[in-house]
Amino acid sequence: MFSWLIKLNNLYINKVQALSRLNLTILILFTVIIEFSVSLVFALILFPEHSAGPKFDSKLEEFFLVVFLAPLIETLIFQYTIISYLLNKIPKAVLFVCLFSALLFVYRDWE
Repeated sequence: MFSWLIKLNNLYINKVQALSRLNLTILILFTVIIEFSVSLVFALILFPEHSAGPKFDSKLEEFFLVVFLAPLIETLIFQYTIISYLLNKIPKAVLFVCLFSALLFVYRDWE
């Protein structure tokens, strides 16, 4: 019944293993380009009038929170904690665990 999920999970694992053999610098550059492109699409095309968000007292405070603290906390919560916990419980469900973590991350932004 769920054989297609197992095949999809195995395909996902194979693709991740193939990516892990690439040069780290190329992977980082590729990730930055994708992140920058997605940010531009959301900021300039989908939501150009969006101005909600916290107000900061200084540019240094804003820079520190946005560049260092927020990504660190998001990574710890939505990647390390959730993914490592679920992979300990169901080690062969890599695709499910990644999708579940991503859905929780996206759901957090909808609130």
